[in-house]
Amino acid sequence: MKVSGIGWLGLVSDRPERRRFYAEVLGPNLVEDTPAYAYYAIDETTNLEILARDTRLARRQDGRCPAVGLLVEDLDSAVRELKAAGANLKGEIEEWRSDNERHRWIYFEDPDGHTLLLMHKQRGGPSVLTMEDRSNCALSQKDRHLLGSPRLRNPPAVDTDRAVSMRDQVSIQVKRCH
Repeated sequence: MKVSGIGWLGLVSDRPERRRFYAEVLGPNLVEDTPAYAYYAIDETTNLEILARDTRLARRQDGRCPAVGLLVEDLDSAVRELKAAGANLKGEIEEWRSDNERHRWIYFEDPDGHTLLLMHKQRGGPSVLTMEDRSNCALSQKDRHLLGSPRLRNPPAVDTDRAVSMRDQVSIQVKRCH
């Protein structure tokens, strides 16, 4: 297994001032803000998520320190390596999809008990959506939020071939559905 970077940082907090601190002081791009989480884009591959304590994902990690999502090219192979090494896996591989991204991850603990994730991110193209998803033209909660988000500041490009913003990409997907 080879780790190629950091794809996700997860913090647990119910404090509104933590969300304000990250949004206003550190300035990552706010993608979505809900009572359950605030989701930020730091760069093309790295996201920061502040999870409310009562969410399923927050319960999987130690609320005192961040969980780190390490990017790998082949998640299934990396999980087999973790199992062979005797790592403590915390559940099964999970998945999240939008119209132009697919993320897969699994939580595990290192030998000192720190919560980490191995994850794979796939972007763009028809391979991300199933035919059922495409025929339903279902937008994810994050994509629906982007359509009308007044909070989205300086969105990062998500389609490098067209170099369009996240909001423009979602608009293109919606127009294709009509």
